[in-house]
Amino acid sequence: MTIQQDIQISKARVFDEVAKTTGYIGKKATSKEDPDAYERVAVVDANREQLDRYWMEACSGASKALDHWLSSQTRQVLSHHPELDTLHDYNITLGLPTNWNFAYLPTVQEVLMSYLVNSIVAAWLLITLPAQAAAYAALADGAKKQIQQLMLIRKRPVRRSSSGTGDSELWGGSQLWGGSQLWGS
Repeated sequence: MTIQQDIQISKARVFDEVAKTTGYIGKKATSKEDPDAYERVAVVDANREQLDRYWMEACSGASKALDHWLSSQTRQVLSHHPELDTLHDYNITLGLPTNWNFAYLPTVQEVLMSYLVNSIVAAWLLITLPAQAAAYAALADGAKKQIQQLMLIRKRPVRRSSSGTGDSELWGGSQLWGGSQLWGS
């Protein structure tokens, strides 16, 4: 038996994080040898069409990582006028076993967000600052592996007695073992 769980990742939030990250990288890369690094590396609205392709690739990679649990997903469409409204967010529905630890759902969502951001940044850096691209690709790959590990976490089973009170009655309680009567005292 599975439980359906929806996750939504905001495309606008991802693009905002990509802009912050590339701005930071560009600022750090600016030097006497490369005085135009910030202008080349930091993404701006004019780069949105190119970033939209990277968004689609990142969403595809996330879906592949979650393939075993993926029940449905929104279709990402490449557009010549990329939009950042909620209609273009990454929405997925996961079919999770009832013993999956649902306390990890917010963590899965944040790691998924990290994967999308780092995947897009890595693809962007391949064009603008290739020396930094491998580090962000490694971060994206690590996030993808972490997502897959989180999806495998299960809750420990809880033993219940027929009365539904729990472990104490089953393991060492007087009803199962007879208390002191078992040992003849």
